[in-house]
Amino acid sequence: MQYSLVIFDFDDTLVHLDVDWKAVKLEVLAIAAKSGVQADAGAHLIAITDSLSENPKLRTQIDAVFRRHELECARSRAYVPFPAMLSVVKALRAHPCRLAIASGNHSDSINSILAEIGFAKEFDFVCGREKVSRNKPHPDQLLLILKELGVGRDSAVFIGNSVFDRMAAAAAGMGHISVRPDSQADAAKVSRILGLCGP
Repeated sequence: MQYSLVIFDFDDTLVHLDVDWKAVKLEVLAIAAKSGVQADAGAHLIAITDSLSENPKLRTQIDAVFRRHELECARSRAYVPFPAMLSVVKALRAHPCRLAIASGNHSDSINSILAEIGFAKEFDFVCGREKVSRNKPHPDQLLLILKELGVGRDSAVFIGNSVFDRMAAAAAGMGHISVRPDSQADAAKVSRILGLCGP
């Protein structure tokens, strides 16, 4: 094992959340409009929330929207775990490394789902969107995890499915492994890279 810390994205890396992201986006745009802030309705939700979250008051409101929608997803079990990648998490526990999550989802929904699928104790730190002022593609979440767990960036790797994950890892100066949602081949690739199985 060449890494002492492995960080995972959550949605579409470990599980798929069936959240109505269009509804989330509409609520976020409504928050902006009510506050008299201009927002590009044609932009990606991540870009919109990144811009609006520069205002602490708006950030708190936006985080609450994400939390409410995601917790409803958790309560209704409208999510799909990815067994192959979750098996990687289990296998990593047999090695002397620490595990964390860095996600644009809210920590409350992440922890709720982890508890439901029996993974509540597998991670040393869960960094949801509300724990930093800037989310991915900024490196803030990854840097906070490094600080909290006392690990250097050269000893950490981030596993995620999106370009925002890759950009955040690059900005944090750490390694990155790209995976596709629910891909057994990519889970096997991660296992090989991390030394959990033979070449």
